[in-house]
Parts: sequence; C-alpha cells; structure tokens
Amino acid sequence: SVTGVQTCALPISREVQVLTLVAAGLGNPDIGLALSLSPRTVATHVEHILAKLGCATRVAAASKAVAEEIVPLPGPPATPLLVRT
Repeated sequence: SVTGVQTCALPISREVQVLTLVAAGLGNPDIGLALSLSPRTVATHVEHILAKLGCATRVAAASKAVAEEIVPLPGPPATPLLVRT
C-alpha cells in the first residue's frame, strides 16, 4: 500500500442496510422495526458506520454514502402525495 493513504473500511452488509434506512430519514426505533433489531443495536451499527465513514453526523454519513454509491439515492415516498385541485 501507499504510505500515508488511508483506506476506508466499507460497512458490512447489515450496516449497509442500516445506512440505507438512515439515508431515507428513519430514526433508530423505525430502523429497528424494519430490520427486527433493538434500537440499541441500531445505535451501535450507526456508531460503527460513522466511524468507518469518518463522519460526525447521520446526515454527513448518508450524504457520503450516496455520493460514494454505497447506498442508492433515496427515491420518492412509497405513497403518493395528496394534491389539492
């Protein structure tokens, strides 16, 4: 390896699942429900994700993950928005 170059440890599969839901705007309790995990386990995954990506916040981690194509760009909401006519 090249001296002075740090490699980013990519998140493991479960962390990618958590990160995908973080990028979609879900909080720990909702991520836990979606993945059948306790909120504390989700928090631990988020801590590992932040450390691996070198980010201080969930928003920064989500932005970096989308920019580096670790997770897909979140799409439109699953339910259509109501529009007044």
